[in-house]
Amino acid sequence: MKIEIVKMFLPIMICLNLSSCVPPAITTNANPNYNKAKIKSITVLDISEPQNIFADILATEMLGLGYKLIERSQLNKLLSEQKLSLGGILKNQDYYKIGEITNIDAIVLVSAKIEKNMIMYAVVKMIDISTGEVICSTNYERRDNYTFINTVAKHIVKDISSKLLSQ
Repeated sequence: MKIEIVKMFLPIMICLNLSSCVPPAITTNANPNYNKAKIKSITVLDISEPQNIFADILATEMLGLGYKLIERSQLNKLLSEQKLSLGGILKNQDYYKIGEITNIDAIVLVSAKIEKNMIMYAVVKMIDISTGEVICSTNYERRDNYTFINTVAKHIVKDISSKLLSQ
């Protein structure tokens, strides 16, 4: 009896296990004319509605690329000292104002939708603070029911790294 139950559920368990290994559907495009070597420090900002934890997980993964990471709370503190708000800067796309106050070279804007600890989609854009030029842009779209937030963040950062380093 036990062997029959195992035979019945084994194919299902194998399918579930294999589907969790399928890499997520990620498309990253990098600006081929941009000098990526000048990016030394970044900040990662969540522009999702409602905000979620994905931007923080992505920021942690981006540390592995060697960038100096400026925390959002530190950025807000510096902006408030100058009587500026991050929301206003983002709304008006006045990214250069952040660069004037901080030593940040690029801003990474993250928009993601999460349901039940799984990420449904994400858009990640790295933008040069001084020029507003898009350095790279990544889109993620869920392919299966087993793609978790950490896995997607790792794959996105790996894809961004390969695109930035290949040019």
